Amino acid sequence: RRVEPDELDFPSARAGIIGHVVTSGKGYYAGDPAQGELVEQLAANDHSRSGECVWCFAIRMDHRTIGVVQVNEMTPVSHADRVRLRTIEGFISLCWTTLTETCRGRLAGSIDPVSGVMTRDAFVEAGKRSLRASYERGEPVAMCNISIEGLRTLTDNGQWDLANQILYEVSSLIKDRLRRGDEIGVFDGSRFLLLLRGVDSELAMLIARQLMDRLETVCEDRKRRSSGQVKLSVRCGVAGSGIVNSSAPDLRTLIARAAGNC
Repeated sequence: RRVEPDELDFPSARAGIIGHVVTSGKGYYAGDPAQGELVEQLAANDHSRSGECVWCFAIRMDHRTIGVVQVNEMTPVSHADRVRLRTIEGFISLCWTTLTETCRGRLAGSIDPVSGVMTRDAFVEAGKRSLRASYERGEPVAMCNISIEGLRTLTDNGQWDLANQILYEVSSLIKDRLRRGDEIGVFDGSRFLLLLRGVDSELAMLIARQLMDRLETVCEDRKRRSSGQVKLSVRCGVAGSGIVNSSAPDLRTLIARAAGNC
């Protein structure tokens, strides 16, 4: 889901019995003598923080731990039936890893693998939905076009890793400044489009200036790292919808105006 869960919703996966399971990859069963006294003591000490844990196991994929399952209550299981628990672990792991691969496949066409934001086509589809929802509420919107000049030169010079790192840092910085409901996409490898909801042109200009100040710091730092071989700069253009009425601009018009103002 796009909205991240609150950290308090789940116990930490870095400490206690969960941390032991995640790190070691070994499942935990309350009362299993094969685990030893220390593991049981670790689970007992962890009880007040994460609740009583009676069964816990890690989900592994390509030699990596990608998740953990914790069960706090279940009917008593005999020692002989614990083999069935391991079988259940296998089925759950299979379902989880299959779902993960399916989600990766779906995201491959909509999320840019370098910047981590939406691709052009995905942004256009999401932007149309957001624009329609804003207009139905009578809310103004603003389109912000941010272009990082010099990235193409880096890739032409074979400095792909540096260009990718800059693209990632820029996208991360922009995402941190956006609100829930705003949309962001990357176009042609060096240009970002931001759809800001409930924002007029004046406020959008203030947001853009703040972003420009931060992005210029990233570019200046990268200029020093590349020994001045490539000069990086930031250009920005903003276009607003104005008063929402029957003649309010569509998404394509907003994108064109923001690009023209860049």
